[in-house]
Amino acid sequence: MLQGNLYVTQDGTNTLEIEAYENLFEIIETSVVNGILNIKTTRHIDTSFPKGFFKKPINIYVSMDKITDLAIAGSGKLIGQTEINSDVLRLTNSGSGKIDLDVKAGQLYTTLSGSGVINLKGTATGHDLKLSGSGRIKAYDLTTEKTTALIAGSGSVDVN
Repeated sequence: MLQGNLYVTQDGTNTLEIEAYENLFEIIETSVVNGILNIKTTRHIDTSFPKGFFKKPINIYVSMDKITDLAIAGSGKLIGQTEINSDVLRLTNSGSGKIDLDVKAGQLYTTLSGSGVINLKGTATGHDLKLSGSGRIKAYDLTTEKTTALIAGSGSVDVN
């Protein structure tokens, strides 16, 4: 799990850039397995002590041509810098993190477990969403033909 900001761009290239304190690069691990980019740390980074020590966030910039799955775990942020266009798109937020995306999808699957937030705008033919916990899915700026929601817990969902 890596606490930081993940900026995603869909632009026809495949690039990865990481901004962090130099001493953190030795514990940030990236790998591609079966076409899936994984970014994590090899050990926990305590950003709470000493207070104010981590004034510079870890920023990760990823550009990809094809995007079918985006997932975060923990307290990170995933921010789309361009519209994400995919026939089938799966979004997963596990924890207290935040996802902000503009999408254009045939079928969109959104899963939120925990206290996180997912903000969606754009269009999708179908949208299946699952929420467990106290999180919030804000999709009132997402136009769909059909939306199906399954909610367990005290969370909330806003749809168009």
